[in-house]
Amino acid sequence: MDSAVLITYDQDDMIDEAVALCESADYKVKHIIKQNFLQKPKYGLSGGK
Repeated sequence: MDSAVLITYDQDDMIDEAVALCESADYKVKHIIKQNFLQKPKYGLSGGK
């Protein structure tokens, strides 16, 4: 199993979804970095992507 550092928005539902996506891709989340604003919005997930 590969490991990953997860950078996501500081909202519980967003964190839960991102962790679930990592686990479904067979990645173990080693650390979570929470951001209120992502500097590179093209890497953020939203309803429009």
